Amino acid sequence: MVGGYVLGELLGHGGMGDVFAARQPLLERTVALKLLHAELAADPSVVARFRTEAVAGCRLSHPNVAGVIEFGVTAGGTPFLVMERIDGESLGTLLEREGVLSVRRAGGLVGQLLAALDAAHLAGVIHADVKIDNLVVERHADGREVAILIDFGIARLADRAPPADDTAARVLSGTPEYLAPEVIAGASPTAASDIYAAGIVLYELLTGATPFCDASVSEMFRRHLEEDVVAPSQRCPHAGISAELDHVVLCALAKDPTARFASAGQFAAALAAALAAVDTDLPARVASVPPFSNEAPTLDWPAARPRRVAEGTQPPPWSRTARNDPAGAHAPTIAIRPRRQRGSAAA
Repeated sequence: MVGGYVLGELLGHGGMGDVFAARQPLLERTVALKLLHAELAADPSVVARFRTEAVAGCRLSHPNVAGVIEFGVTAGGTPFLVMERIDGESLGTLLEREGVLSVRRAGGLVGQLLAALDAAHLAGVIHADVKIDNLVVERHADGREVAILIDFGIARLADRAPPADDTAARVLSGTPEYLAPEVIAGASPTAASDIYAAGIVLYELLTGATPFCDASVSEMFRRHLEEDVVAPSQRCPHAGISAELDHVVLCALAKDPTARFASAGQFAAALAAALAAVDTDLPARVASVPPFSNEAPTLDWPAARPRRVAEGTQPPPWSRTARNDPAGAHAPTIAIRPRRQRGSAAA
């Protein structure tokens, strides 16, 4: 029993904590409960990050965001976070199983992501780790697919300056394949960097790969900073990707954050306009999809210093990257340790 909740099966295991299915007997409902690792409960910076995740979630009430129900501390002094239980699969799992999505389906899912981000940004919350593995897709009885944004574990509150001794403020955190150039260069995450990551997600759903996936982490960083992104229609010429949709994707992925869409809502409107002209909803026939990781690592590096990983995840051996690259030629050149396993909620 944790704070009135009866713990059930383990849903996910991570560097900061474990996520369990849990039952609240008083209200007869099932939730997801994230319990901080006991050995980290004495670290003020870790507890502060955990509490920020709770505050970020509590600010949001949106159909495309996993809601936070409660934040508390066990009798033994270990913080826990209670969240809405999401019944679905990660978008990464879906892409792994089905391959490249049709233009309309990809656009519809990303449109929902952008709705979630627009609500978050208006509430002063920067997600800072947008990626396909942090989107869970629920299928409703009427056939609708609903994309739910999860894992605000490294979120930033735009209206709060971090304390002077906050370690997280001096660390580059995120997932290499989705990090915006300015964040790699040392700037703090902003709404513009979330928009960049959402553009990567759209690119990945349309083509089956992130733009710079086939590289070491250091090379990936260099390419984010210096290399132009190949237009999705050139990566997948038979996918029915229009020039208008190319323009939307490349605007979101502009190197200069001021050249991107001014808001997630503006991005969503441009995407909807481009999708309105699509005359087919058939998925692309792609013979070979470039390797990508549907469990891309979330990592921490000290900012403006030699990169050292503080925490992260690594693609499991059954991921597409590992199958297509058994020798590890595209593996990160830095050592990382597991942060979480696949589950219906993030750890």
